[in-house]
Amino acid sequence: MNNHPTAAALVTNEPIIPIIKEKTEKINNSAGRDYRDYVELTRYVNHEKRKERIIPLDSDDKESVLRLMKDFDDVTANSRLHLNTAPLRFQYFARCLIGAKRDDWQAVIDNQPQNTIEHFNERISEFLDMIFVPTDLIDQKNYLMKLKKPYKLSCTELSSRLRYINSLMRWMPGANNTPPFSENDLKVMFYNMMLEPWKLNFVMAGKDIVDENLPMLQVVRYFSTQETIHNRKSTFKNDQNKGKRSSHHDKKNKRSSFRDKTSQLHKRKSTFRDRDGKKPKPSDNDCPMHGPSCEHDWEKCIFNPHSPNYNSKARLRKKTDAHMVHEDEYQSDENDQSSSQDSPDAHWVDAIYEQYKE
Repeated sequence: MNNHPTAAALVTNEPIIPIIKEKTEKINNSAGRDYRDYVELTRYVNHEKRKERIIPLDSDDKESVLRLMKDFDDVTANSRLHLNTAPLRFQYFARCLIGAKRDDWQAVIDNQPQNTIEHFNERISEFLDMIFVPTDLIDQKNYLMKLKKPYKLSCTELSSRLRYINSLMRWMPGANNTPPFSENDLKVMFYNMMLEPWKLNFVMAGKDIVDENLPMLQVVRYFSTQETIHNRKSTFKNDQNKGKRSSHHDKKNKRSSFRDKTSQLHKRKSTFRDRDGKKPKPSDNDCPMHGPSCEHDWEKCIFNPHSPNYNSKARLRKKTDAHMVHEDEYQSDENDQSSSQDSPDAHWVDAIYEQYKE
């Protein structure tokens, strides 16, 4: 059989059955039934009432079609509903279809013999031919053989999904009711989906993927361990980067908080009113930097070069916004205190004070 991708697959670039099942929105079909509702099949077997539930088919979604084929084949077993005759299978299979799909099934079986199990299998093949094309099996096999492990699926979930898809593919046209991949094929396919560093560790551990005595379960367990180590390293690295970003963000927030506080302080003092609703008139002792409503005089202001509390470092750091800075934001430093003769900006502050008094 030719395993090259077909023209349809090259054009659509979409798998027949994706490795990650897309979530379908909850919508009502033409029959008014939600797609997630179950159809309950009931039958008495040897005076015993048996019940089975199957998700009905109401669309051309190919995975849903194959799932119905698999589920219905399971319930026909003797240990379940014991559908051992063709009329029973025709009857119960029709109950698993709703809406347009039941009409399609009715069109297939009209004027056709329904006496034997072979007749039922022939009608099933005709029904599937209405949904699948002959090249779907080839396209699906090529999709799986080229696939790399999705990040959203763990190694355990990936192996389970591969087995499930392989069991569904037996119902695709051309599969002859046989899963296309053996257990060893699934093991090698799973190995090829892994990250290159993981596969290198696998080889360095002395393991051989083509060893038939190596079960797939051990392969899955080994790569699950590799995945756990990889995720922990990634989490630790992300936490470190997050800590760096958080530290930078905290510093930025502190600067923003300082600006907000000084801005609010300046606004509050600039709008200060006495009991009569009037602005207080400045006096000779008022601080020109913090306003007449502050709790200290100009003689004790940290921006006054003649004050014993003078802090040149604070003044030089916030020179342009001196009127917005409260003295509590800084700590006096004895080493930074200096006299007016030693301060190069003493005349600048004195000029502001003289202008304020005027």
